[in-house]
Amino acid sequence: MDNRTFDDLTRKLGGTTTRRGVARVLGGGLIGGAFALLARKETDAYVCRAGGILCLTDEQGCSNFCDSVTHRCGLAVSDRAAKANFAPVDAQAVLARVTALPIQTWNYRADDPAVRHLGPMAQDFAAAFGVGADDRHIHVVDGQGVALSAIQGLSQLLAEQQATSDRLATRVAELEARLAGFTPMP
Repeated sequence: MDNRTFDDLTRKLGGTTTRRGVARVLGGGLIGGAFALLARKETDAYVCRAGGILCLTDEQGCSNFCDSVTHRCGLAVSDRAAKANFAPVDAQAVLARVTALPIQTWNYRADDPAVRHLGPMAQDFAAAFGVGADDRHIHVVDGQGVALSAIQGLSQLLAEQQATSDRLATRVAELEARLAGFTPMP
């Protein structure tokens, strides 16, 4: 490794300044991410140390979400082969919980108050859905899963309402046809 590559790597590894220090960091469970970092062609890659995991991102910092398998910020492994213990979801129940979930706008304390975000609080989300590692974070996968499940619940409701509407329209047409041949008595 040449000096420039070493200097870039030390910057990205949080200021480790010796080859021994880099080796110590690499030996501390970050070896996969560091080798991926070295293999990157882009010169604007940054490191996100979310959750103690070395992650790669094309932006300075990341959203505090770093996938422990891909070591990429904002990416989540969703391969069926990486998952276990599947269970069905009651989309109607999820929809009801989403409907009751408090949603607010807010800003992070470290941000300028003008920078607004929209969403639930992690504590409310955890209480409503019982997913995730704790009640202080909403994992990207869980947020997406809840949203997609609620959409399925809405689709089911819409299909039920459409079926009811179709039945009523058929009944009205039948009644109108019967009345068309009816002559009122004078």
